[in-house]
Amino acid sequence: MIIVDKKTIAEFLAEYITNLSINEIENLIEIPPPDFDFSYAFPCFQLAKFEKKAPNIIAKELKKRIKLADYLEIIEATGPYLNFKVRPQVVLQEIFKLQEDYGRIYEKLSKGKSDPLRIVIEYPAPNTNKPLHLGHIRNILISRSLSNLLKYKGELVFEVNLNNDRGIHICKSMFAYKKWGNKKEPNIKSDHFVGEFYTKYNQMEKEDDKLIEEVYNLLRLWEENDPEVRALWKKMN
Repeated sequence: MIIVDKKTIAEFLAEYITNLSINEIENLIEIPPPDFDFSYAFPCFQLAKFEKKAPNIIAKELKKRIKLADYLEIIEATGPYLNFKVRPQVVLQEIFKLQEDYGRIYEKLSKGKSDPLRIVIEYPAPNTNKPLHLGHIRNILISRSLSNLLKYKGELVFEVNLNNDRGIHICKSMFAYKKWGNKKEPNIKSDHFVGEFYTKYNQMEKEDDKLIEEVYNLLRLWEENDPEVRALWKKMN
């Protein structure tokens, strides 16, 4: 049985990337947004410094060189990112083997220890692209209940809220506003206003799947602290 985490992917990639250590690769690996059907993503921007090529070209070349591991269903190059999807069967095998012990991290970690566990619970992590909905309320209630239970048992709990205001999903609404917004000002609640452009982008991408490359370029400019892109980001978030 294998647990496929960031380190697993980093060790796998290290066979094909010689310019970065396993730890450096692991630190670069990202979790894609929920609407992007992949488990992990590796940005190729750092490799561009060594190979003197555009990140999107590096991603495509890596994809051609890499031999698919048994635990991976697919590897795909999208813009400057190399994306990995873990086979669902791998997760199911872990569940079937552990059975009722699956997910019992607390009991396993605390066995034989007297010191309280340091536990981070992150919620609700709102997406600034769209309004909060019932799913967020559900997450808040579950997470707060879990936090209270763990505190009652004497654990050291850190409740963290990540304002989910950066990344490829945010750049989609920024790109849509820049391309089709005509400098329009909000005449409705701001999160609904930005949400309309997020929806607009998703609709237009169905007609032109190459738009995502421009969105990735916008993300690259954001990461490079481009003044114009950063100003647009602050305006919309």
